[in-house]
Amino acid sequence: LTWKSPIRKNYGVAYGDKGLLEILDGDVALETPQGGRQVFQTGEKLSGGSAHPTWMAGLLADFAAELDDTSRRSENFREALACAVLTRQGYKSAKTGRPQKTAAVA
Repeated sequence: LTWKSPIRKNYGVAYGDKGLLEILDGDVALETPQGGRQVFQTGEKLSGGSAHPTWMAGLLADFAAELDDTSRRSENFREALACAVLTRQGYKSAKTGRPQKTAAVA
């Protein structure tokens, strides 16, 4: 693995019964079984670097707000748990070659 390539892009696809998510470096596209397609711009490309300053600034602000406002406690934990569950199910799907059911966790 090297950073010497003149081009860097990240791409990924996740699909299930209710649609398909396509990660297109700086955008995420959502396609529905009915043929609808919606593209969300993330504001920065995943291939732009590992620090992701735009994302990190919002994350830190949310974390500070959660510390200050007790009614928001556990929001970050629930989001991290959802990410861990989805990652685990993604690896399981890749290993078995079959889609994995995932209950709502967030």
